[in-house]
Amino acid sequence: MNTSSYQYLLTYFLCLCCYGLAVISAPAQVVNFSANDSTVCTNSDLTFYNLTQGASTEAVYYWEFGELASPASSDEAGSVTVSYETPGKKTVTLTLTDKGETYRIEQDFITVLAPPLAYAGRDTVLNYKFDYELNARILSSGESGIWELFEGSGIVTNPNQSKTLVRNLGIGTNVFRWTVSNEACPSSFDYVTLVVNDLKVPGFLSPNGDGKNDYFFLEGIESLGTVEFIVFDRRGVEMYRNNAYNNEWRGTDQRGQLLPNGTYFYSIKASARRQPFSGFFVINK
Repeated sequence: MNTSSYQYLLTYFLCLCCYGLAVISAPAQVVNFSANDSTVCTNSDLTFYNLTQGASTEAVYYWEFGELASPASSDEAGSVTVSYETPGKKTVTLTLTDKGETYRIEQDFITVLAPPLAYAGRDTVLNYKFDYELNARILSSGESGIWELFEGSGIVTNPNQSKTLVRNLGIGTNVFRWTVSNEACPSSFDYVTLVVNDLKVPGFLSPNGDGKNDYFFLEGIESLGTVEFIVFDRRGVEMYRNNAYNNEWRGTDQRGQLLPNGTYFYSIKASARRQPFSGFFVINK
């Protein structure tokens, strides 16, 4: 054998040895798999694909899919479809036995998410109040949310925050939808209804101390700001005035004397309302 032939055979033999050592020390180069997604919702299908190369036709495979998987294991040589009952990081193992040698790869790249649960908060009735703080369930890690006006009127200050202020509500029914999403599962949504009552002005006053209709009580006065309240008799004579009214009038004149039974008229000006409003009421002790 000449020198060149000897060097060629020695090089070929060394390369074979190196190749064999690479297979044994790094089985990931022989056994490999992938999935059609890295994030999936609970109880949804996820398919794993066997990407192993170089195995013989007698090779035996064994899959292990982790906690509460269905199926938990498989001996399929090709692809396997699995679902998970619980959320979390999942470790998947594929073991190859071929010609007396065992190779194994373990990966934990699968993330299983629980379906989001949207809760928009309690329905609320507001007395002549046009701002309200929406208070949905706090978002979990990996979730996103958005508020949308569904019915009525209102402007949401921060639509992507679970807790945020809504302004400019309208009189009557206002409905807002809160939608929660994550990377893998179907979105969840819930509705909250805010009913805004118009300002309620009493039409009857009976200041007799029985605890019923004793005061001229404006429901929703807290939303009016500073209130100027004036009472006139039928002739237009001013009987009472209060420039910072707070529901404390019980049918008296400016000197504190009870007014006689009859029909009276009121004028109300509020700093939080552009137009004044007026009407009449009856005193009957």
